[in-house]
Amino acid sequence: MTTAADNPPAVPVEAPEKRLILSVEQMLSASDEEFAEIPTWKIKDPKTGQLVQGFTRIGSLNADDVIEWRETSEGPAKRTMGIRLFVNSLVDENNNRIGNQKHYEAFKKKSNAIQERVLGEIIKMNGLKQRNETQACPKCGNKFPVQSEGTEEAKNG
Repeated sequence: MTTAADNPPAVPVEAPEKRLILSVEQMLSASDEEFAEIPTWKIKDPKTGQLVQGFTRIGSLNADDVIEWRETSEGPAKRTMGIRLFVNSLVDENNNRIGNQKHYEAFKKKSNAIQERVLGEIIKMNGLKQRNETQACPKCGNKFPVQSEGTEEAKNG
């Protein structure tokens, strides 16, 4: 004679979740643009006169934009790769592109540290490769890793 202890209750086996495999048409029609807001420059609030934190909004680039950016980064243009990537990624509150060629020179005069922080987000958002850097301690000479927020290409901006 068997008891309930001899025959434990059946455990339902869950069927694996069915994955949706996309067709080419579905891939091409999908919205894939990403956006991010990064704290950047502080500006005076026009109403209060107080300094308030401003944010820069960026949008991801499509593959054609990245290809064009890389292909136009030879020779003297290599020096402005980071600034061009920064400017080309700028969008307004409605996700419209707002940067253009006339802004390249103007952003050369703005904070590199702020632009590098934004570039780091642009690099991640667009799946671009980051480089590793080290910095030597001025007192002891030991090398430490530096948080690299850009690509080999973007660092030349």
